[in-house]
Amino acid sequence: MSFKSTAVVLVQDFTGTKDHAVKADKNSLMPVAFRCLAGTMPNLGSVLSGTVAKSLQFKVGTRYLVTFEEGDTDPVYGRRINVKNWGLASIQDISDVEEVHGKGRIEKIDAKASTEKAFETADAEEKANPF
Repeated sequence: MSFKSTAVVLVQDFTGTKDHAVKADKNSLMPVAFRCLAGTMPNLGSVLSGTVAKSLQFKVGTRYLVTFEEGDTDPVYGRRINVKNWGLASIQDISDVEEVHGKGRIEKIDAKASTEKAFETADAEEKANPF
């Protein structure tokens, strides 16, 4: 079982954390962070490098309809989440996504766990429909 979700996100400047200062990527672009407004977003896909954000046409201060889908596991970094930008999100999109997928929330994904282990402790109902 792998992670897949739909969400409406607001793109914001990523300012780092108290333990990790933010810095520009190799193309001198600053990272961005997603704020989940509706639907479910994984913690692993919540910050993008500035270069990736630019290539996916994300602009700070703008709402987007996005999907998150688990890709192949990387031997160094573990579980990987692919982000697809479906375009600008309207207020109606937020309402529609919230109606189908619920209010905005972040799903914790363990980057180092295999897909099978991530749901090992789930009860029967959660295994059948983890989201």
